[in-house]
Amino acid sequence: MSAAIGFGALMGARGNSGVITSQILRGIAESAAGKTRLTGRDLADAFAAGTRVAYAAVAQPVEGTMLTVAREASESAVAAADRGGDVGAVLDAALHAAAASVRRTPSLLAVLRESGVVDAGGQALFRLLEGAAGAPVAAEEPGARILATPATAPHVHSLTAEGAADGQASRFGYETLFLVEAPQGTRLDIPAMRERLESLGESVLVAGDERRVKVHVHGERPDSVIGYGLSLGILTNISVENLDVQAAGVREGREEAVSRDLPNLHTEPVETEP
Repeated sequence: MSAAIGFGALMGARGNSGVITSQILRGIAESAAGKTRLTGRDLADAFAAGTRVAYAAVAQPVEGTMLTVAREASESAVAAADRGGDVGAVLDAALHAAAASVRRTPSLLAVLRESGVVDAGGQALFRLLEGAAGAPVAAEEPGARILATPATAPHVHSLTAEGAADGQASRFGYETLFLVEAPQGTRLDIPAMRERLESLGESVLVAGDERRVKVHVHGERPDSVIGYGLSLGILTNISVENLDVQAAGVREGREEAVSRDLPNLHTEPVETEP
């Protein structure tokens, strides 16, 4: 089951957070391989393996993102296992650590702090753990499994959407994603792929194994990225998105929302002192 989940996540991953999530799940699947029952120690080791695989997929890891949340959650899980915790205790430890880590993301990334938001990928990872732990329980209720939700900020954050909120144009270029499969009898060289793709763009993620790799790149020339992919093997699930258009749409949506709200402000007469 874990292998199927990891494969499905890789095939369907969209954007940075989706690819990173697929690698967390891949590491968990690899750690759990061959086991029919997981102890607290097994679960903690699986979380740690997921974090290692996710970090390895990112060319230039940035703190204050879901990578940080994954690492701190796995560290807490391992500490719980070291104390002899069972599966429930390990999962609770990871969940509480993830919640706290998400709340701290604005202190690690200036763009989050300036926008007054938490990291969206980290928030999503917290929600996955929350789902694994069971139905959400309000923090105020007796016996709550969750100390506090990290959604204390008014919005979650997308670097793509939020980054252009200041009106800067042509800042992001295109997001190019595809899955490349090695021709029969050959293997993909992941380190070489990562090095080459870093020369073609930014936000490079190369996730997978020697047979099948998901590629994610931001840059101005998606044709160059796809052309390089074609030199390696068979491409499927090709996607090219104009990030500047997406960001402009978000910005316009916010402006429209503000315009709708303006007529409702100060609709009652206000008395003032002479």
